[in-house]
Amino acid sequence: MEASLDLLAPNLTVSRLQDVVSSLYRFWWATEPLVDQWALRRPDAAIAFRWERRRRLPGLARDLEQLAMAPSPPSMLAPPPSGFGPLPEDHDVLGWLYVCEGSALGGAVIAQHLKRVGITMTLSAFVPYPEGPRPMWRSYLVAADDWVAGQNDRVQAVDLVAAAAERAFRNLRGLVSPLAPDRTRPSLNA
Repeated sequence: MEASLDLLAPNLTVSRLQDVVSSLYRFWWATEPLVDQWALRRPDAAIAFRWERRRRLPGLARDLEQLAMAPSPPSMLAPPPSGFGPLPEDHDVLGWLYVCEGSALGGAVIAQHLKRVGITMTLSAFVPYPEGPRPMWRSYLVAADDWVAGQNDRVQAVDLVAAAAERAFRNLRGLVSPLAPDRTRPSLNA
């Protein structure tokens, strides 16, 4: 997936950045509303998982605007698979959040590279939290541990979360894998 993203290339292009952020927007557009539905059904879990703080669609829409791209209206987008059933369960959301919060950790590395190649804008695709990714990653781990500890069959609970994370990762990878690196476009720092 890192190779498909190609965001650490020394000759990173605006077009590449636009393609990747647009794909991330589509991933969240397909999943965030389903997590909202889960949060309405499971408000206590949504609070424990800090769902409101983890939302990313508004920030990704701002990123697209910064990159001179208007977010496409949802009716214009072919929805990618969400990896969720029609009613996500706690384990589905925890698995999905594992991928999303892990991407925030990787995003910190990408954000540093963007600065090195002269991109001064802060994109929430890579820096979703002003305080950095670690506090939210830690709170995710606590929420996941607490949820698993509260289940009757803890091994099965971990397996369900892991399977959900694998589905989310597959769906995200499916959106970014077609983004083959294009080395023919001028770089941002050229």
